[in-house]
Amino acid sequence: MSDLMHKIEEDADREVMEKKADFVNKLRELKKVNLNLRGELGSYKMKAKAASKEAEDLGGLLEKYEEEIAQLKVSVKIEEQTILGLKKQIQVRDDIIEQKESRIFEEKLKMKDIEKQLLLTKENVSELEQTVEPLIMEIQDKKKTIEDVSFYLI
Repeated sequence: MSDLMHKIEEDADREVMEKKADFVNKLRELKKVNLNLRGELGSYKMKAKAASKEAEDLGGLLEKYEEEIAQLKVSVKIEEQTILGLKKQIQVRDDIIEQKESRIFEEKLKMKDIEKQLLLTKENVSELEQTVEPLIMEIQDKKKTIEDVSFYLI
Protein backbone atom coordinates (compact mmCIF):
# COMPACT_ATOMS: atom_id res chain seq x y z
CA MET A 1 0.00 0.00 0.00
CA SER A 2 2.78 2.18 0.53
CA ASP A 3 3.43 2.08 -3.11
CA LEU A 4 -0.09 3.14 -3.75
CA MET A 5 0.20 5.84 -1.15
CA HIS A 6 3.40 6.93 -2.61
CA LYS A 7 1.85 7.03 -6.06
CA ILE A 8 -1.18 8.92 -4.75
CA GLU A 9 1.13 11.37 -3.04
CA GLU A 10 3.15 11.76 -6.20
CA ASP A 11 -0.03 12.23 -8.21
CA ALA A 12 -1.26 14.70 -5.64
CA ASP A 13 2.12 16.48 -5.65
CA ARG A 14 2.17 16.49 -9.45
CA GLU A 15 -1.38 17.77 -9.53
CA VAL A 16 -0.49 20.46 -6.97
CA MET A 17 2.63 21.33 -8.96
CA GLU A 18 0.65 21.51 -12.19
CA LYS A 19 -1.97 23.67 -10.53
CA LYS A 20 0.80 25.77 -9.01
CA ALA A 21 2.43 26.12 -12.41
CA ASP A 22 -0.94 27.02 -13.94
CA PHE A 23 -1.57 29.55 -11.21
CA VAL A 24 1.95 30.97 -11.53
CA ASN A 25 1.44 31.28 -15.32
CA LYS A 26 -1.96 32.84 -14.81
CA LEU A 27 -0.51 35.13 -12.15
CA ARG A 28 2.31 36.11 -14.51
CA GLU A 29 -0.21 36.79 -17.29
CA LEU A 30 -2.42 38.74 -14.91
CA LYS A 31 0.62 40.74 -13.76
CA LYS A 32 1.43 41.52 -17.41
CA VAL A 33 -2.19 42.48 -18.03
CA ASN A 34 -2.14 44.51 -14.81
CA LEU A 35 1.08 46.23 -15.89
CA ASN A 36 -0.37 46.95 -19.33
CA LEU A 37 -3.57 48.23 -17.75
CA ARG A 38 -1.58 50.44 -15.39
CA GLY A 39 0.31 51.82 -18.38
CA GLU A 40 -2.94 52.43 -20.20
CA LEU A 41 -4.42 53.92 -17.03
CA GLY A 42 -1.45 56.28 -16.77
CA SER A 43 -1.92 57.20 -20.41
CA TYR A 44 -5.63 57.73 -19.87
CA LYS A 45 -4.94 59.79 -16.74
CA MET A 46 -2.58 62.02 -18.74
CA LYS A 47 -5.14 62.28 -21.52
CA ALA A 48 -7.88 63.02 -18.98
CA LYS A 49 -5.67 65.65 -17.33
CA ALA A 50 -4.90 67.20 -20.73
CA ALA A 51 -8.59 67.09 -21.65
CA SER A 52 -9.47 68.65 -18.29
CA LYS A 53 -6.89 71.40 -18.87
CA GLU A 54 -8.19 71.93 -22.39
CA ALA A 55 -11.78 72.03 -21.09
CA GLU A 56 -10.69 74.56 -18.46
CA ASP A 57 -8.93 76.65 -21.12
CA LEU A 58 -11.95 76.40 -23.41
CA GLY A 59 -14.17 77.37 -20.47
CA GLY A 60 -12.02 80.46 -19.95
CA LEU A 61 -12.19 81.26 -23.65
CA LEU A 62 -15.93 80.69 -23.60
CA GLU A 63 -16.33 83.12 -20.70
CA LYS A 64 -14.13 85.64 -22.50
CA TYR A 65 -16.16 85.27 -25.71
CA GLU A 66 -19.42 85.53 -23.78
CA GLU A 67 -18.18 88.79 -22.21
CA GLU A 68 -17.15 90.07 -25.64
CA ILE A 69 -20.54 89.08 -27.06
CA ALA A 70 -22.28 90.91 -24.20
CA GLN A 71 -20.14 94.00 -24.88
CA LEU A 72 -20.86 93.74 -28.60
CA LYS A 73 -24.58 93.46 -27.89
CA VAL A 74 -24.37 96.63 -25.79
CA SER A 75 -22.41 98.32 -28.59
CA VAL A 76 -24.99 97.17 -31.14
CA LYS A 77 -27.83 98.56 -29.00
CA ILE A 78 -26.00 101.87 -28.67
CA GLU A 79 -25.38 101.95 -32.43
CA GLU A 80 -29.02 101.09 -33.10
CA GLN A 81 -30.09 103.95 -30.83
CA THR A 82 -27.66 106.26 -32.61
CA ILE A 83 -29.02 105.14 -35.98
CA LEU A 84 -32.58 105.66 -34.74
CA GLY A 85 -31.65 109.16 -33.54
CA LEU A 86 -30.00 109.95 -36.86
CA LYS A 87 -33.02 108.64 -38.76
CA LYS A 88 -35.24 110.94 -36.67
CA GLN A 89 -32.94 113.87 -37.45
CA ILE A 90 -33.02 112.98 -41.13
CA GLN A 91 -36.82 112.78 -41.02
CA VAL A 92 -37.01 116.20 -39.31
CA ARG A 93 -34.67 117.65 -41.93
CA ASP A 94 -36.62 115.99 -44.73
CA ASP A 95 -39.79 117.55 -43.32
CA ILE A 96 -38.09 120.95 -43.16
CA ILE A 97 -36.83 120.55 -46.73
CA GLU A 98 -40.30 119.56 -47.88
CA GLN A 99 -41.78 122.62 -46.14
CA LYS A 100 -39.13 124.89 -47.67
CA GLU A 101 -39.67 123.39 -51.13
CA SER A 102 -43.41 123.91 -50.72
CA ARG A 103 -42.80 127.52 -49.67
CA ILE A 104 -40.42 128.03 -52.61
CA PHE A 105 -43.08 126.64 -54.94
CA GLU A 106 -45.68 129.00 -53.44
CA GLU A 107 -43.26 131.93 -53.74
CA LYS A 108 -42.58 131.04 -57.38
CA LEU A 109 -46.33 131.01 -58.01
CA LYS A 110 -46.61 134.42 -56.31
CA MET A 111 -43.68 135.64 -58.39
CA LYS A 112 -45.38 134.49 -61.60
CA ASP A 113 -48.54 136.32 -60.53
CA ILE A 114 -46.51 139.44 -59.74
CA GLU A 115 -44.70 139.16 -63.10
CA LYS A 116 -48.09 138.87 -64.83
CA GLN A 117 -49.33 141.91 -62.90
CA LEU A 118 -46.14 143.77 -63.78
CA LEU A 119 -46.57 142.88 -67.44
CA LEU A 120 -50.20 144.01 -67.31
CA THR A 121 -49.15 147.19 -65.53
CA LYS A 122 -46.48 147.83 -68.17
CA GLU A 123 -49.04 147.26 -70.89
CA ASN A 124 -51.45 149.60 -69.11
CA VAL A 125 -48.71 152.19 -68.71
CA SER A 126 -47.83 151.80 -72.36
CA GLU A 127 -51.49 152.20 -73.33
CA LEU A 128 -51.79 155.19 -71.02
CA GLU A 129 -48.62 156.68 -72.49
CA GLN A 130 -50.06 156.18 -75.95
CA THR A 131 -53.28 157.79 -74.80
CA VAL A 132 -51.53 160.58 -72.89
CA GLU A 133 -48.88 161.34 -75.49
CA PRO A 134 -51.33 162.78 -78.02
CA LEU A 135 -52.95 164.71 -75.20
CA ILE A 136 -49.60 166.07 -74.08
CA MET A 137 -48.87 167.03 -77.66
CA GLU A 138 -52.22 168.66 -77.88
CA ILE A 139 -51.63 170.48 -74.59
CA GLN A 140 -48.22 171.63 -75.78
CA ASP A 141 -49.75 172.80 -79.01
CA LYS A 142 -52.44 174.67 -77.10
CA LYS A 143 -49.83 176.19 -74.79
CA LYS A 144 -47.88 177.30 -77.79
CA THR A 145 -51.00 178.70 -79.29
CA ILE A 146 -51.78 180.49 -76.04
CA GLU A 147 -48.26 181.85 -75.89
CA ASP A 148 -48.49 182.96 -79.46
CA VAL A 149 -51.83 184.57 -78.85
CA SER A 150 -50.50 186.11 -75.66
CA PHE A 151 -47.48 187.37 -77.50
CA TYR A 152 -49.68 189.03 -80.10
CA LEU A 153 -51.91 190.46 -77.49
CA ILE A 154 -49.20 192.08 -75.66
